[in-house]
Amino acid sequence: MIGRKMRFAGVRFTFFGFAAFAAARASGRPAEIPASGPAVQLTIAAPAELNPAITRLARAFEQKSKRPVQVTVVAWLDPHSPPRRTPNFDAVFSSDRPQLQRLAASGTISSSQAVARDPLVICVSPLVRAYFPPRNPLVGLKEKVVSRIVIPDGHTVYGAAANQALKSIKVYKHQLAEKLEVGKDLSDIADLMERGDVSAALLPQSALETYSLRGARVIPIPQNLYPQIRMEAALARRSKHPREAAEFLRFAASDDGKAIFRQSGFLEPRRPSQKHESLPLTQSLPYNVGPQTSR
Repeated sequence: MIGRKMRFAGVRFTFFGFAAFAAARASGRPAEIPASGPAVQLTIAAPAELNPAITRLARAFEQKSKRPVQVTVVAWLDPHSPPRRTPNFDAVFSSDRPQLQRLAASGTISSSQAVARDPLVICVSPLVRAYFPPRNPLVGLKEKVVSRIVIPDGHTVYGAAANQALKSIKVYKHQLAEKLEVGKDLSDIADLMERGDVSAALLPQSALETYSLRGARVIPIPQNLYPQIRMEAALARRSKHPREAAEFLRFAASDDGKAIFRQSGFLEPRRPSQKHESLPLTQSLPYNVGPQTSR
């Protein structure tokens, strides 16, 4: 488990635009020589579950940049605040909206904007054969074969969403409460699932790729059962590269950026006028999604 947590302590990716140069040469078009000069150093503070998406985003962003870009992704070791040892980060991504609002009020960051939405899912051990009704899959957690259920800390946005989902369909009773456990963080919950110590877990879908939970059976939770989990981004007021950081965030919110987030299990942010939207049960994912009935 220690190795898993250390993996996200700090990851650096450097890309120099040779792909675009080679493509231009192969097509017979005059090759555009990348601008000379040192690479722009961008530091992005983000939670570990966003790491795969930020990695893809950095690669794609560099290909569209006119000069080399070096992106350092710094994991938030404290889920309630950005890394204090990295005060000069250029942008921040987080699903903790209240904390982003406090950082904006203090002048640390600009106002945040939603770039993606993280759906909540039930991860079920492949050893558990239980029935999860398509309309209310959380009811399946009451079955006897589901003996231990782990959920995120209720003080986090994921834990609050999980608690709300359980309460909204009236299964948050004594029968279910006896099975519930609270994980220290998403990494801890993933370790419990990986070792087979629990029957099921409620997790954000982004955690499936981040923690390689490919053996678990994944069941989407209807999104009208819990408040949407919005991944938001903001610029740091003291960024050394405000122009490049702003371009990075614009790219994250663009159609190309949205497509990259979808690859990591995120959905597009819902507009205020949109109604609740359920994750299609047949959505194509690189994980074992459904089927809902397994009797």
